[in-house]
Amino acid sequence: MKKSMIATAVAATAGLAASANAGYWTISGANYVNGGTNNIAVSSLENQVNTWVSSNLPGSALAETILSTTGVNNSLTNLNVTLADNTLTYFGFEDAASGPGYFGIALKNNSGGAYYLNMTAGSQAANGSEGVLTTHSGTIIGSSWGSSATVADGTTMLIMFGGLSVGQSFQFQAESMQSDGTTSGGAAFAISYLNWGGTGAYSEVASAGTATSSGLNTALYAVPVPAPALLAGAGLVGAAALRRRMAKKA
Repeated sequence: MKKSMIATAVAATAGLAASANAGYWTISGANYVNGGTNNIAVSSLENQVNTWVSSNLPGSALAETILSTTGVNNSLTNLNVTLADNTLTYFGFEDAASGPGYFGIALKNNSGGAYYLNMTAGSQAANGSEGVLTTHSGTIIGSSWGSSATVADGTTMLIMFGGLSVGQSFQFQAESMQSDGTTSGGAAFAISYLNWGGTGAYSEVASAGTATSSGLNTALYAVPVPAPALLAGAGLVGAAALRRRMAKKA
């Protein structure tokens, strides 16, 4: 077997082992509008394991729980999330490496004016064990959630879709509107996707500088490949090395 093939097998197994530390959100179709529709190159967001939200801000499935300013500040502090001004920020976390999972969306407004947002989160967004934890009330229809939100200057919007099981997914779209709430083309914002990455803090893995709309075709909660698959991967590496040694003897 060629060295390059063995190296590929080793790298694949190492990747599986590294991913075993935490669950993650697979992201497909990340996009934004800036004069036209643009794609953002992000495929996944690794979670941290953190039980602060579920322990201190309990919600319930298919229901909405309103967050206070204190709740927002405490959540962001305990999750170690730092928000940039006027930036729609995406991040994930979970109660354990096997779930359930949480997906957070935040906007810290220091623009000098208000943001008027129309937001929709379809499919299973409110279906988790803690439903929707949010600063801005909306409407739940089935397991989808939507809100027309006014984010005043000097305030922070935080939305968390909480307690989702492995394999559950949702879509999300946020559009900045003018003050009438119905006309598109409102104030622009930046976009940031945060990844935990095992470093003890979130880091930005994808971004956009200016947008009036931001969306995800799908955010799906997933967990690492289980241990038997890791062993199988290690077995493939061992078999590759053995065949290489046998070929040399022959």
